[in-house]
Amino acid sequence: ENLMLDTRGYVKLCDFGISQAPLPGALLAAARTPVYLAPEVLRGKGYTAAVDWWALGVLLYEVAVGCTPFEAESHFAVVQRIMARPRVIAYPPCIEAHAAGRTRDLVSQLLVGAPSKRLGGGGGDAAEVRSHPFFEGVDWDGLVRREVCSPWPEQIVRRCSDAVPFEAGKEGEPEPVWLDARPCDADSLAEFPGWEPLV
Repeated sequence: ENLMLDTRGYVKLCDFGISQAPLPGALLAAARTPVYLAPEVLRGKGYTAAVDWWALGVLLYEVAVGCTPFEAESHFAVVQRIMARPRVIAYPPCIEAHAAGRTRDLVSQLLVGAPSKRLGGGGGDAAEVRSHPFFEGVDWDGLVRREVCSPWPEQIVRRCSDAVPFEAGKEGEPEPVWLDARPCDADSLAEFPGWEPLV
């Protein structure tokens, strides 16, 4: 819910309301969504940027499976599942065969409990993550320069955009400012089999 696509199909983070600027050493305040919390945050003894690699692992699992790996009925139950030893990261039977290989390996390396043993949590940081076989063939420099073509055609991203930028209202409340955002039509939806418009 905090990731959006721009009109060219590039992913944008859209909620930095609880983000923290990187500081040297370990941080102590937990400013995260519970299902994305790394074990070291839950222990309350300080954490480093390795928590972001944990969150990436949770996000990748969520994209592949449709729910977070530690989903539960309550925050307490989520915390119990994250802190469990051994930590169980199960895949639903209906997608077990499809969640194998590089995706599953990357998720399992990102969701390692010890921050220093987590992919990206050691001295290699982002370079370590980028070198995982999951990202084989990714043109990182081209992505930064926005030269890599999106897998979604630009006209579809524009036609199906439901992003609404906000401006401050009369009493400080945000008011929507509608751009050229229209609901998806049948032709657009045909290019996304299995998806239905939210009505």
